[in-house]
Amino acid sequence: SRWLEPGVLEALAEYRKSGKARDFSLVDIDSLPDVRVEAPGVVSFKLLRPEICRKLLEEARHFSEESGLPVNRPNSMNRDGMI
Repeated sequence: SRWLEPGVLEALAEYRKSGKARDFSLVDIDSLPDVRVEAPGVVSFKLLRPEICRKLLEEARHFSEESGLPVNRPNSMNRDGMI
């Protein structure tokens, strides 16, 4: 939980307490931080705390630049992604 934005934990609180694995109606969408509708049925929001994002990117860059192992990119438009 220290990785997630506080609003995400708040939005999931009732869902997590219920123990109902498939009852997504218990997720409080309005509590999610910076929710945007990207397309019909597709939303985006802040999930991870900024410091966790920085650490993940730092680790990915370290792996791709210093490990000596081959790195496959998901596509040419994604400079930070790895498979």
